[in-house]
Amino acid sequence: MARKITQYPYSHTPMCEDEVSMTVENTVGLVVVVALLAYLIFALIKPEKF
Repeated sequence: MARKITQYPYSHTPMCEDEVSMTVENTVGLVVVVALLAYLIFALIKPEKF
């Protein structure tokens, strides 16, 4: 029996609520980490402003 060849080997299933909440948490965490990293680098470069 021949297998149907599709462009994408795995079909994308809709995200459930848990996956969406994890995406939101990951995005918020990424923003916090980038902001903290920028703050620390700025504090290293211009310590007299702190």
